[in-house]
Amino acid sequence: MKSKRIKLNVFTALMIAMSVVLGRCFLIPIFWTRGNINLCDAGIMLASLILGPFYGALVGGISGMLLDLVSGYAQFAIFSLIAHGLEGLVIGFIYFKLKNRTWSKYLALFLGSVVMIAGYVVADSYLYSLKA
Repeated sequence: MKSKRIKLNVFTALMIAMSVVLGRCFLIPIFWTRGNINLCDAGIMLASLILGPFYGALVGGISGMLLDLVSGYAQFAIFSLIAHGLEGLVIGFIYFKLKNRTWSKYLALFLGSVVMIAGYVVADSYLYSLKA
């Protein structure tokens, strides 16, 4: 049983590292907001579908926060921890609750993305203004 826990923790750490690397290597800048779109969410979504809500939230929160810290967006770190953590939690929870349905994966990914986007709308509104 302890061996299974160690493997799960190592895989979770690898998913965090993969999400940060994907986020740093594949950047699409958005000039009017001075932000970017990256592939960090791909790792979060994959981890949530494979590992479930708890580890999905862990991968999402930690990788989102680390990515902001190493990318020079430290002001967003706490917001990324919350937004991406909730994204991973929602995706994992919905997918594992409705696992036998053919559309559950798509619903989980869609709702997780909506939660993450809503989190960043709140963050931008707080840090800058509602217009941002």
